[in-house]
Amino acid sequence: MFVKLNIQLENIISLKKLEKNRVLFHASSVGEINAFYPLIKATLEENLKVNISIFTKTGFEQAKKLFKNQENVNIYSFPLLNTFTWYSPQKAIFIYENDFWPQIFLLSKRTKTPIFIFDLKSSEIHIRKYKKYFYFYNFIFSLSKKIFVSNERNLERLKETFPNLKSKFCYHPPLKVFKIFYIEDNLIKKIKKEKRKSIFKQKIFLFASFHDDEFNILEAILKKYEKKYIFLISPRHPYKTNNILKVLKNYKYYIPDKEKFLENPFYFLKKYKIIFLPYLGIQKYLYPLADITLVGGSFNKKGGHDILEPAYFQNIVLIGPSFENQVSNFDFVENVYVVNSLKEIKDFESLKNSKINIKVINKNLLRETIKLCLS
Repeated sequence: MFVKLNIQLENIISLKKLEKNRVLFHASSVGEINAFYPLIKATLEENLKVNISIFTKTGFEQAKKLFKNQENVNIYSFPLLNTFTWYSPQKAIFIYENDFWPQIFLLSKRTKTPIFIFDLKSSEIHIRKYKKYFYFYNFIFSLSKKIFVSNERNLERLKETFPNLKSKFCYHPPLKVFKIFYIEDNLIKKIKKEKRKSIFKQKIFLFASFHDDEFNILEAILKKYEKKYIFLISPRHPYKTNNILKVLKNYKYYIPDKEKFLENPFYFLKKYKIIFLPYLGIQKYLYPLADITLVGGSFNKKGGHDILEPAYFQNIVLIGPSFENQVSNFDFVENVYVVNSLKEIKDFESLKNSKINIKVINKNLLRETIKLCLS
């Protein structure tokens, strides 16, 4: 049962008490802990000790992977039933986006621990939601010391929606922007080196974080460009791929073992034209392989997934018409192509490569933010 729910027994009740007087980062799952990574690193660089609480099993495993053998980092499963006895007073609590557990805010009030919210969602959909459930969000935001919004365009609308709390809202660049300073591990460096030496007759086309209900786009591209590209398909949810697999049944595709693929991806790229990779934690290693990336979650009103990583590796980055979640990232990326219909682009390779405008990103800003929050 716990596996299906993506939680552990410790998410119900935990006997391990939270160590006190640290900076607590509370995250829901994999995406949130990945986004928090640069801020956690900056916190450690300030010689502060860190607690991380995670609500999902996959998020817990990702946190252990990111901070394996890291001194001054404790990782906990967030417990539902005994949150109040599990908790100990902290120096500060950091929340990512809209992961609002009322008990955390009540505990922060009781122990006078400041809460800071990073990258609060502020699209039109979320503004409408805040208005609809005004009293709940007004309560949550009133207990927060500072709320960092990554979209300057929506900052004023939030202040208008919560005029009594407008001093709490302020702009901060999205945390995900800063991960470019930490993105390259040894395996990525190895892949980049091998890619420079490898010669492929065909470009490599990556479907990144594709959802199962975006199968129509996948089908259309495979049908039109099957002979032109080598395709890598990385689903957003590895266990929700029924429609994607129905499309792939019409083609010769291959599912390699994850570890074997990462050990020598070029062997598989030279042997197979369509490679399906239904694995968590693999996508960051696909961007340095790809020449063209089509970002998922943008053809089904999910708001679009990450454009920063493929831009960092100078892929040609394409995104569908639903890109609300990426609006704040557009300020840091050059040459991202919004595709309302695939008919708009007849030749992908004529497009310019995307790239990060690194000059506008101040790496030291995160350490300055930590000092501000704890002052």
